[in-house]
Amino acid sequence: MTVYTILVDFACASVLILIGMLLRAKFKFIQRSFIPASLLAGFLGLALGPSFLNILPFSEDISSYAGIITIFVFAAVGINGFSFSPGNMKKDINRMGAYATYKILCIGLQMSIPIVFSILVISKFAPEINNGFGLLLAAGFYGGHGTAAAVGTTFENLGWENATDLGMTAATGGILAGIFGGLIFIKWATRKGYTHYVKDFSEISEDLKTGLVQPKNRTAMGNDTISPIAMDPLAFHLALLVVPSGLGYLLNNYIATTWGLEFPTFTIAFLIALLMYILLG
Repeated sequence: MTVYTILVDFACASVLILIGMLLRAKFKFIQRSFIPASLLAGFLGLALGPSFLNILPFSEDISSYAGIITIFVFAAVGINGFSFSPGNMKKDINRMGAYATYKILCIGLQMSIPIVFSILVISKFAPEINNGFGLLLAAGFYGGHGTAAAVGTTFENLGWENATDLGMTAATGGILAGIFGGLIFIKWATRKGYTHYVKDFSEISEDLKTGLVQPKNRTAMGNDTISPIAMDPLAFHLALLVVPSGLGYLLNNYIATTWGLEFPTFTIAFLIALLMYILLG
């Protein structure tokens, strides 16, 4: 693998994203389904990639990028930090406590049911299946591709080959179920009059339908935090992401080598980024 391998992989992925955006902007049935352009690009990549038609020159490492990009995502969350308003702290704590209780209950159900079902039911029809299969399903459906990559990598380190691929498949199924299943519920709620934001697809603006924001509706994405005369602002912010991501990977390897403990790299990167936020202010 060389740096040009990464260049070709990302170039192919970028072409697919542009095609997905074009499809979203032009076809009404895609707009009505609210299918994201990235998901369309993923379908095209799956069809044109090595698993099916094998037209696009993707490398063998294409499946490993998801786990690395997830590290950047969590580093970005950590570097943004947190804030509390002293006057609203009690209200915020009550609100977050209620949300945390609901979320923990959901996590417990979504994690336990697939694990128990896999061990007690699926194993009867496929005795050779790994008992961790249920956890991969839960990680993919609940946590998405990042969690699936973390859990899958841990299982692979324990000797279960292809665990990450199975986790990614479960995560993709979870996204599809969430999008199309969610649309079914949303449209049902719209017909029943339960929704408040919109009552019908015709009421949605063209910006939301097509994904193309008209010039009069465009807003700034952000503000410069440093002067370009010293450093390009994008390069500065990229460094803020790469530093905790790289340190998280190195620290996680050190912990695994020294103490034999396995942690998801994105968790370590998030904690380092949060520490950077506190120190840098």
